[in-house]
Amino acid sequence: MAGKRGFALLIVVVVLLLVSFLASQLIMQVRTELQMTSNRRERTLGRFLAEGGVSLAIFRLIDEPAGTSPPEFGLSFLLGWPYETVLPKGKMEYYMVNESGKINLNSESMELLEKLLVHLGLDDNQVSIISDSILDWRDGDDLYRINGAEQEYYEEQGLSYGPRNGRIEDPAEFFMIRGTEVLRDRIDPYEYFTALSGQKQININSLTPGMLKFLAGGDPEIIGDYHATREAVINLDASHVTMIFGPTRGDELSKYFIYNDARNPYFTIIATGYPGAKAEEDETDPDGETVKLHGTRIQVRLGRLGNTMQYLSWKESLI
Repeated sequence: MAGKRGFALLIVVVVLLLVSFLASQLIMQVRTELQMTSNRRERTLGRFLAEGGVSLAIFRLIDEPAGTSPPEFGLSFLLGWPYETVLPKGKMEYYMVNESGKINLNSESMELLEKLLVHLGLDDNQVSIISDSILDWRDGDDLYRINGAEQEYYEEQGLSYGPRNGRIEDPAEFFMIRGTEVLRDRIDPYEYFTALSGQKQININSLTPGMLKFLAGGDPEIIGDYHATREAVINLDASHVTMIFGPTRGDELSKYFIYNDARNPYFTIIATGYPGAKAEEDETDPDGETVKLHGTRIQVRLGRLGNTMQYLSWKESLI
């Protein structure tokens, strides 16, 4: 009898252990499902916020002609200006630039591009390789420049493509070209380059944050002066460049600038949605450390025909 009771107790213990194991697995599964649902919700909310930023940028561009001050927003909509809108469910950050404010990858001169590469920390040899390889990528022959690359080089690297032998069609092509791999995880080509703009110079009134930092040499004081002056006068001219960058730097850069290009119909919008985020001053933890926000970024390129916008590309990414 005692043996039977002991066996029954063993069965009960095994059953309890099995039930406990199954219960723990069920709890883990429920927690996982809840976390996945929460993540999907956050991604969806971030996407909606970013889409709102895109729509708001388009609305403001169409609704607010340059040089006006509608009471709804105060200042005229400034290209390249970082805007922020805080909502109960999160916030959106966005800016719009005309493609004329970026470096044209199809320009005959590589001088400004080479200055950017130096600013990004590349040495003279790396700069020469990228510069010559871009020219070889665009030209229609198979002749190598000193540090360039033609079809044979790309075949030797086991790549399934070769030079376009024509105009670059998209800034993303930049990372297909020899030597550019050192920058792949460091820059967004759409931040610095355009293939849509036709002019050789850059529009000082339509700079992305990256282009402004490059032209300012990373100096936060110059960046602040640029924003303050644009806020005051809206459209900069040559005299403002000298005032902002100083006589020496201003003279050095002035040959690369144009001051308006209303003929260029192409624009880029960068909009980011942060679900649950508040105003920037609240983005700190209890110890006062800055909290890195996560959200969804949408990058859109548009062509404008009157008050009609045509989408040319749409790219989404999690940050």
